[in-house]
Amino acid sequence: MKIENKTPIAEEIIRNNPTGHGLFAGIGDNFNSVAQVICELMDDAVSNLRANSGDPELSMRVVLSLENLGDAVEITVTDGGTGIADLGSALTIACRDGAQTPLNEHGFGLKHALASCDSSPSQQWSIRTRTKDDAAANQYREVKAPYSMGTSELDKPMKVRFYSGTGDLPHPTGTLISVRCPMAKFRTVKPDRKAAPSDFHNLVRYIIEELRYVYAGILANTPITMEVWEISGGEETQHTLPPLLPVWEEGSVKDYGDIPCNLGGGPLTIRCKYGNILKNPSNAIYYKCNMESSGVELRINGRAIEHGMFDRVWGEAIHPSQNRFLVQVDLISDNPAALPATKNTKTSFCEADPRLKNLLSWIASYVPAPAKDVDSVELRYVKELTARRENDPTALRVSREEPVFQKIGLKAKVDLFVGYIDRVTIYEAKAGKTKALDLYQLRMYVDGCALDNKPVDEAVLIAKRHSAEVKELRDILNTLTAPDGRPYNFRLATWDEEGIVIRQSA
Repeated sequence: MKIENKTPIAEEIIRNNPTGHGLFAGIGDNFNSVAQVICELMDDAVSNLRANSGDPELSMRVVLSLENLGDAVEITVTDGGTGIADLGSALTIACRDGAQTPLNEHGFGLKHALASCDSSPSQQWSIRTRTKDDAAANQYREVKAPYSMGTSELDKPMKVRFYSGTGDLPHPTGTLISVRCPMAKFRTVKPDRKAAPSDFHNLVRYIIEELRYVYAGILANTPITMEVWEISGGEETQHTLPPLLPVWEEGSVKDYGDIPCNLGGGPLTIRCKYGNILKNPSNAIYYKCNMESSGVELRINGRAIEHGMFDRVWGEAIHPSQNRFLVQVDLISDNPAALPATKNTKTSFCEADPRLKNLLSWIASYVPAPAKDVDSVELRYVKELTARRENDPTALRVSREEPVFQKIGLKAKVDLFVGYIDRVTIYEAKAGKTKALDLYQLRMYVDGCALDNKPVDEAVLIAKRHSAEVKELRDILNTLTAPDGRPYNFRLATWDEEGIVIRQSA
C-alpha cells in the first residue's frame, strides 16, 4: 500500500503517565513468596556492601527485623553501608543510576519489594538513609509511603524530608527500610508442601533457611554478615546466619575450582562443584535429596538465582535415584554484560538469553550426568518385601507393579499386590518419611482396584517413618468408603517392623 507524505494540520500530546498507586499495584504480586520479597530488600544492602567492601569505616552487617503485629508483620532491613545518595533515583522505576553490582541490574528491586508487601492505598513503608555528607551535617533523610509519580494534584510528588540526628540508624552511615506486610501475605513464606499450619516462629525459621541458602556464597566467602531479629509478644530473639551448605558424600565430589570463561558477553569466572549430597533432616526446604532441591544450582557472585534445571541441562527429567546429585555453579563477575540475564524478580534466568544457553551447554560438556540407579533403595525395599510375601504359604498371588484403572487405560501401578487366602492387600512403598500425598496416592490405587473388580481389603503404606499428619489423615480416610461401597482400611507400617534393612549404596 502506498503511503502519502502529508503535513499534519495539528497534533496533541498523549498523556499516558501512570499514577503512582496504579503503577505500584501493577508491579506487586510478582513473587511466589514474601521470602523472595525480603531477598530483594537484602540485595540492595548486599550490593552496596560488596561494592564498598574496601571502606574500613563501613559495617559489613545486614540486619533483618521481623516484628509480629498480629494481623501484620513489620519488616525492617538495616545496613551499615554508604547510604543512598539519590533517593529520587532509588525510587524511580527501572532507573539504574544507583546500580553498583549485578544485584541492582534491573532498577526494580526496592520498588518491587515494597509494592509486593502491600500496594494498597493504606501502604505503610519508609526509607531512612544517611551518607557521609549527612553524618557530617548531623542529619538523616526520610521518604514515606504512599508511592507516587507526581503526575497530578491527586498524585502529588513524594518528598525527601531532612531531620537532625541519626534517625535510629545503628551506624554512622547506612540505610533502614521498613515496610508493613499483611500477615496473610507473610504466611506465603511457608512452602506449599508443608501442609500443617505454622506459627510466627516457624515462619521466621523458613525465612532464615531461605536467606542462608540464597546468600550462602556471600556469607561463606565475604566479610558480610547477616542477622535476623524475631520480635513477638514483647520478646526479641537474635539469629546469626551461617551459610547453608550441602553436606557432600565423602569421595563423590569433583571441584573444578575457578575456571575462566566467556559466555558471549565478556570474561567471567565459573566455579563448579558436583557430587552426591547427604540429606540434612534439619532443613525444611533445601538439600533434602528430593527432586525439588537437587539437580543444578546456579548462582551469581554467591547469590542463588535458580535451582533444579536437570532437564534443561541433560534433556530429561531427573530420576528418583538421582535425587542426591547436585551441581553447584557460581558465576563470578561484576560486569552484567558477561552474565546471563535474570528476570526482574531474580528468581530465575531469562530462558532465551544466549549466555544462559551457553552456560547450560558448558555444564553438559564438563559435568557428566549421573547414572540412573534403576535398582533404587525404594525398589530394593519392595523386592525384599515381595520375597517375604512369596514365602508366605497363605499368599496365593504376589504381584509387583500391578496395573490399576485398567478400564480407563490409566498408566498407574501398585508397588505390591498380594492375594491371600482370606483377603487382598496392596502396598505403596516409600524409602523415607511419608507425606499426606503418599496416602492419597494409595487411596487412588484402592479406588482403581475397586473399579477393576479387584476389591482391596487392606491398603498398607510402608516407609521408614510416618509423619503426624499422615497418621491423622489415615484415621480420617478410614471413616470413608471406596467406590464399591466397602470401607477403606488403610494401615501404616515401617520397614523396621518388617525387619527389612537396606543399605543405601554410594
